[in-house]
Amino acid sequence: MNIAIVAGGMMALISGVLLIFQYPFHFTVITIISTLIGIVIGGLFGALFDYQTFLTGFSNGLMLGLMSPMIGSILTDQFLFIVALEGLIGAAISLIIVSIIRS
Repeated sequence: MNIAIVAGGMMALISGVLLIFQYPFHFTVITIISTLIGIVIGGLFGALFDYQTFLTGFSNGLMLGLMSPMIGSILTDQFLFIVALEGLIGAAISLIIVSIIRS
């Protein structure tokens, strides 16, 4: 379940933040795109396990996809946030790989 949450949420978060930095005046379209990315990735990772995990990944991707453009639009130091976010995603992927190997 944690794999679906992390994968869908992190992909929605990074896609929403990066897209809002690139296209700051297209808020509605970027919100829709980042939400769809989060839903699809979270749903795909959740569908690998069972229906309940699918719903968890789906809903987490949905929520972070809706919130990520809002987070990206209020930031003042974009470079520092992107570096920290990429480090967080790298750490999350490393933890997912370790948990897959151990299970």
